[in-house]
This record gives sequence, structure tokens and C-alpha cells, in this order.
Amino acid sequence: MVLRKKDIINNFGMSLFQAYKGDKLPYPIGVDRKRDGQRMKVIVRNEKAFAFGRTGDEYYPPDYTEQLQYHIDEILRAVGKDSDVLDWHSWDCECKAIWKPGDEERWDSVWGKTQSIMKMGRVLKNGVYVFDKKLVDEEHMELLRTDIKLHVFDFVDLCVYEKPFADKTPLFLTDEEDIGDFESSRRGKLEYAYSLLRKKGKSMIHLEPLHIAYNKKEVTALFKKFLKEGEEGAMLKFLDVPYVTFLRGPMGYKWKPIDTIDGVIVDVLPGNKGTKNEKRGGRYLVRLIKGKNKKGYIFGAEVKVNMRKDVERVEHYEKRKQLKGFIIELQYQGSSKVSKESLRSPQVRVDKKGKARIRFDLPKVKLKRA
Repeated sequence: MVLRKKDIINNFGMSLFQAYKGDKLPYPIGVDRKRDGQRMKVIVRNEKAFAFGRTGDEYYPPDYTEQLQYHIDEILRAVGKDSDVLDWHSWDCECKAIWKPGDEERWDSVWGKTQSIMKMGRVLKNGVYVFDKKLVDEEHMELLRTDIKLHVFDFVDLCVYEKPFADKTPLFLTDEEDIGDFESSRRGKLEYAYSLLRKKGKSMIHLEPLHIAYNKKEVTALFKKFLKEGEEGAMLKFLDVPYVTFLRGPMGYKWKPIDTIDGVIVDVLPGNKGTKNEKRGGRYLVRLIKGKNKKGYIFGAEVKVNMRKDVERVEHYEKRKQLKGFIIELQYQGSSKVSKESLRSPQVRVDKKGKARIRFDLPKVKLKRA
């Protein structure tokens, strides 16, 4: 059987988690680290492996599977012939680079290093990213082997989602009284498969620990612990639900601290060429406001922030000259630490109607371009 990309994506899209905003949680609940890396799914069938990113094609052969082959081979060797139950399955992983002394001179953050290594060799041609092997040198391949970890946190028996096995009952994540049972839960299957991997010796693939919390106090303590360790936040996972593809929310929450900051609109930039936003607004160019003294505002770096509403893309691009100098409110991922006074995942704050929070009630700010 040929494993076709469209078959995989149509049936086995990644699970997505909704942002946690103080919602009431069902207990007990699973809690693990929200790694500051890049999501990946490795699908194994008939002793062959295929790697995918969230968009479904970031690692599709002949693009990135070649770069990840060192790690994928580990998974294949682990499963080997012991594949009666493991032959048609998926590993959910988070790729994350190891931060080493001196890395700050080359990369601005762990996430930046991860992106740099994982996306080396990507070239945009006719609106599609392709892999150019000539752009990847031996140093880069060595970084893949030594500095990238795959943190695996879920395991899906894919025959559950494929005819004629679609009526087979999907497994829950785990039962807190029966963690590790191979037959009864996805966590049990994951731990069993990982035990095979560990028998092969030292590995760059790591099993993400799953903690069971029984109340909000325990969840909060784990969240704070993960932040102190330098992680992005926490994943809050319902124990008694099957793996749900594509939809955001049915499997739990992601909890990340959010901070806010003001900036000044420098310009409204058009969307990328070849896209529907080519002749209308794509992003705001914003100069960050770090503080204020007697002389006025203290400015930081410039960042580009995606526009949110189609109506504003048209209106604000047409009025871009008038918008220059107005203060705009932003939010960003508070736990991330990046150099060069930049922000991780900046977004425009919006009001109850979904409109960008631009402070038309305040006077314009005069600034000089850096």
C-alpha cells in the first residue's frame, strides 16, 4: 500500500488545544510541559516513517524527512518487527533545540535556534516551500543529530481511524489508576513503544512526563514550576477523551502567560505577493514603547504584527498615512525570553467587537525611523 499525503492529512490531522482562560477544569486532569519548540507528527506504517508539521507538509518527503531521518530511524529501529500493534501509528512530538553556552551569540532564543535548524534549506518557489539539499551543510546535519530533541507526548493507533477498522474504539489518554497499561490507553502504548526505543541505547527522543493533578492548586503549582524551568507553559489534558483530529479544544487546554505592551504604528505593510492580501494590509509595522521619562517615550525595537480582520486590512491600508503615529495595543507570549528587545508571538489586542485596539483617543507620537 502506498501511503499518500492526502490520506494522512484528511484522516489524521493534529489535535489542537484551546487557550486556557481560567475555565473550570475536570479532575483528575493530565498536566505536562508546553515546550517552546516546533510541533511534529511522525507516522509509521509498514516499517516506513513520514514526518509532518502542523500545516501537513513541512516535513513531507522529499522535503524535511531527509533532515529528520536520523531521529526517524530511531523510531523505526525501536518498533522493528515487534509491530503487531505498533505498525500503523503516529507519534506526537515537539521538536526543541538544546540551549548551549555561546548559543546566544548565534540565535536569539531556544525557539529561534529550533526554527533555524529545522527550516534550514527551505526555499519558497511559486508560493510553496521546497527543500534544497545544497543549502544544508554537514554542520547543520550535525546540529540535527546533536542539538534537536524530540519530546514525544502522545501515541495514536491509526487503524482506529481507517476503514475497515473505523468502528474500533479509540483509546483514552490514560486512566490515572492504570497509567502505563499497554492495552488500555494511548499513554500505555506510548510508554511501551518508548521502552523499546530505550533498549537501543542513548537516544535524542524523550518521553514527556505526564503529571496527574487533582485540583486547581496542583495544576497551578505545576504551571509555575514549568515556567521557572524556562518552558513555555503547561498543557492541560483531559484523561477520558479519544484523540480528536483537526478540532481545537476537545482534548484540553494550553496555558501560556500573556503580557501586554504598547507600540506606535510606523506603517501598514501590504500582504505577501501572490496572496489575497497583496493589495491590502497584511501587517502593522510597530515601534515598541519600553517606557516613559521626562523627555517622552523610550522606544524599543520594531516588530511586524499580523492584522486580524479583513475589513481593517482594506480600511487601514487605505488610511495608512493617517494611522502613522497612533499608539496600538499589543499582547505577546510573556514566558518567552528573546534578545534584541523583540517579542515572541506578538498579536494586536482587540476589543469586544474584534477590532484592533488603536488609541485614537490619544495624540499621535512623533518618532524617527531607526
